[in-house]
Amino acid sequence: MPSFASCLRRLVVSLCLLPLGLAPALAAERPGADSLAARPVLYLFGASWCGPCRAVERITLRDAGVAALLRGFDVRKVDVDTPAGKVLHARIGSSGGGVPELVWVAADGSRSASKCGYDKDPAATEEFLRAAFAAGEPAALTASSDGGRAVSPVSLVSSGEAGLEAGTADASGASPAFAAAPAPERMPFSQRLFYSRWSLDAGAGVAFSRIADSPADAWRTGFYVAATADYIIARRWQVETGLTLEALGGRIAGDEPLRSYYLSLPAELHYKLCRLPISRRQGVGADLFLVGGLYGACRVGVSAPAGREPRRWDAGVRCGVGFEVGSFRLSALYRRGLVDCFAAGGCNESLTVGLALLWGK
Repeated sequence: MPSFASCLRRLVVSLCLLPLGLAPALAAERPGADSLAARPVLYLFGASWCGPCRAVERITLRDAGVAALLRGFDVRKVDVDTPAGKVLHARIGSSGGGVPELVWVAADGSRSASKCGYDKDPAATEEFLRAAFAAGEPAALTASSDGGRAVSPVSLVSSGEAGLEAGTADASGASPAFAAAPAPERMPFSQRLFYSRWSLDAGAGVAFSRIADSPADAWRTGFYVAATADYIIARRWQVETGLTLEALGGRIAGDEPLRSYYLSLPAELHYKLCRLPISRRQGVGADLFLVGGLYGACRVGVSAPAGREPRRWDAGVRCGVGFEVGSFRLSALYRRGLVDCFAAGGCNESLTVGLALLWGK
């Protein structure tokens, strides 16, 4: 039974929110209401037409680590297509106004933060949620006032409602509001790719190459095209593999041209070093990646003087940096072969600079 002071406090809050049409219904007692005062509030802003919003609910918020942290929040799901939802989003959301957007407000109201868009890696959402607590895990993860059953009320602002519709978590901590209808049995490939940890890349660029320590030891200009796939394995780590067609050039003594065409299979590990802000107000930034890996290649064509054709097979190491902004990646890679191109020696060496389109990020 709530105390008189608790009821009075909730009545004052309701009167303050009444002009926005967000006054909570006090007729029915909310289970665990006394414990909510010490919890930060998490707003999930979305819309029924928003595919990434459904991905946040169906994938991100159902992740075990994220679901455990949600038990420490008073979670409110807000439809931005309603008048009340628009007002609330404009007041506490980011200046960009996009959805989906997660916004948490600390229990004492002294701090707040927002996270826009759908992130394929749930660990990024976990880090965002942990920042709402002063230190360590929220107390709600280990104990609760109703005999160990973690309570995570969820409020929904929808059209035609004057107040907030509350719900409680089940024993696993999952909220009914997030237990949305399952995804369609057969989604379009582009949607399945977007919701997964995979992305497909198509890129092209210039290649400056030579055959080091050989008569063809002079830099020539070529090109490359690539089709690869990325898989996110952790918040900062991802792997990439695929096929790359490279036109590598060199120079033979007597100014005779040499150009080799290689079909290579790279296997790279990408580490996200940091995020460089581009527009803080819009939340746009460039992710800086360090790249390292191996490659194997097969020569599929050559233009060379008689008797000076390089070996068919090549293998070596690759390293470099990459910048990702949205669905684009600008990269600069250095490649060094470990197999002699000629009987007398000489290894392929190249520096490539190119741009790739990322499909599914």
